[in-house]
Amino acid sequence: MKHVCLLRHAKALPADSGDDDFARPLAEAGRIVATKVGRATSGQIPDLVLSSPALRTRETIDLVSQAWPRRPEIQFETALYLAEWDDILARLQQLPDEANDVWIVGHNPGLHELAIEFARYGGLPVLDNELGRHFPTGTRACFSFDIPDWRSLPSAKTRLSAFVTTR
Repeated sequence: MKHVCLLRHAKALPADSGDDDFARPLAEAGRIVATKVGRATSGQIPDLVLSSPALRTRETIDLVSQAWPRRPEIQFETALYLAEWDDILARLQQLPDEANDVWIVGHNPGLHELAIEFARYGGLPVLDNELGRHFPTGTRACFSFDIPDWRSLPSAKTRLSAFVTTR
């Protein structure tokens, strides 16, 4: 069994004209939400976290992991910054099979689109539920896959194990 949790970064400060999107920090509301996500998931520590290296994703995973009793391996990967869903999927398919529980911390629209693809493969009706409609900041969608290895993603043996939004 493999597990993937897709976590969209928490609320960031708005981009002002001319500001560097990559360097946008979390807003205070985002810091509060990331801390709450950490507390809510303290018993679900992944084997590996793959994250965009943008400041807002770094701050999100730092705050989330503070509530965990141990810090998992965290890899910041440039290719995950504003990545398309199929690029995120390709990265997951390259994971070592020893990692059974992986989190991806990143951005929309890639994370939302990947969540929809996973749900479709699992036979979930995505267009008429909350997952299909939106994926706001701080949202996490967790999936379980009854597969022997990561190369088998996506799979019809998919289950949505959690969908938690901040709204």
